[in-house]
Amino acid sequence: MKKQVPDLMDISEMIELTENGRLAIPEFQRPFVWKPPQVSDLLVSVARRWPIGTLLLLEGPQDFAVRSLAEAPELTNATLLVLDGQQRTTALYRALGDHVGDEVYYVDFEALAEDGELSDDHIKVRRRDTFFRRYPDVEARARAGIALIREVADPDHFLKWLQQHAEGEQTRLSAIRNSQLGGLQDYSVPAVRLPKDIGFEVLAKIFETINRTGERLATFDLMVARLYPHEFDLRAEWKAALDENRALERFEVKGMEILRLIALRAILCEIREGATPRQVKGIRQGDVLGIGPDIVKRDWGNAVEAYVKVLSFVESKCGVVTSDFLPAPTMLLPLATILASGKRKAGAVAEHFFWAAGISQAYAQGANTQAVKDARDFDGYLSGGPTPDTLQRAEVDEELLMDSRRRNEVLLRTLSCLLIRDGARDWLSGELLSDLSGEDLVESPVFPEAWLRQRGIVADALLNWTVQKIETADEIDGMEPADVLGRRDTKATAVKSQLVSPDPLKKNDWGSFAELRRKALRRHLEEVVQSVRDQ
Repeated sequence: MKKQVPDLMDISEMIELTENGRLAIPEFQRPFVWKPPQVSDLLVSVARRWPIGTLLLLEGPQDFAVRSLAEAPELTNATLLVLDGQQRTTALYRALGDHVGDEVYYVDFEALAEDGELSDDHIKVRRRDTFFRRYPDVEARARAGIALIREVADPDHFLKWLQQHAEGEQTRLSAIRNSQLGGLQDYSVPAVRLPKDIGFEVLAKIFETINRTGERLATFDLMVARLYPHEFDLRAEWKAALDENRALERFEVKGMEILRLIALRAILCEIREGATPRQVKGIRQGDVLGIGPDIVKRDWGNAVEAYVKVLSFVESKCGVVTSDFLPAPTMLLPLATILASGKRKAGAVAEHFFWAAGISQAYAQGANTQAVKDARDFDGYLSGGPTPDTLQRAEVDEELLMDSRRRNEVLLRTLSCLLIRDGARDWLSGELLSDLSGEDLVESPVFPEAWLRQRGIVADALLNWTVQKIETADEIDGMEPADVLGRRDTKATAVKSQLVSPDPLKKNDWGSFAELRRKALRRHLEEVVQSVRDQ
């Protein structure tokens, strides 16, 4: 086979092929798994014309089963297959295509104008029905200072959006689009196109190659190199921290998180001293590279200690048994600064922060900006300042309990932690989940997802999930609830400990189960929210 050289594929061409039913995915590819924050990160890279990697495409049709991208129109003629890059391709289609999926992506122009530089904080996602209830047309979106990603990318749609503003505003908003969002209009992705007749043996070898795990040069590596001339071996320091603090390894913490905590602590220090402009701007990777070597050397040990302390705290007080149950890793950074403050009520405030941030899903989007804001607000609060927004905004949205877990992973993990903290037991063994190793636990559905899909019910609704031992989850996997309740080893008290009423399960009655558990979870969450407000 001759050498394959990447050419360029316009995103507009990719979207057009998808909507015409000509861009396909081999059936053996895994499903679309990206969460909204990953999609937002990709859109930022595209908007700023940063590289997003090369696609590997195969000309079709081929003699194996294919399917369309998630939520894309049915295939008509699969002339091009995505072998490598399915997640990126699907993510771009969901944000830019003319699909009717259950979420929409949009740009917050007002926040972008205030900050001056595009980040994932400015590209947001919402449930489609909720979004269009609030912003039913272009006029409503323009009044709110937001625009759909599709409106930003399409010249005609953007012009219509612009025309809803005064003439001076049009000039300002157009300049923001051109300077910060230009890639959405004309981005091209490098793509290698393999010929239709390439042969299965060669194709199999290519798959073997692209699926090998590779190591990328990361920000942490760059900081290692930057600090080495300053007589500070960052890699050796991180290895020592891992050796001395097993919790770091158990919670799969990366060295980058310690650097981000150092950056956050430096920001707080500068705020207290009234330093303007600040030397450290934020906690994103680019900001971390700007931390002075002297700051890292001075604060490394304290930051490691603070991070280990916060891991112990969320495990003992908040039911976080492993990293898989942590609502959002970035939450730990402001939480660490609260606990390290030395204030008398720091522990209670930290606990209330954890539940408030988890229930409101404050860290589902724009986590880096939220962490800096929370660290600043809670630092002032602990010194007698006003109540932080994160505590004030905590409220229970009952509709989300019936919504998909994919959009609400932060809330689901918060619920799981709450159940573990408050005495949930494994259904078959009856053991307290809090007494078990976190590696032995997993989230498990009450009603099998296949059973729900067959009946047209949301298969991964939040209220359908419990926490069980892995052995139990495997044992009851795919079983109807009535069969699970009928087992001799199923403990009714353990079922109730996870706020599940056994009676509807005996009849496989989804409607009654969902209604009773929704009310039980809502009441429990409201109790937590009330405790936050009483703080």
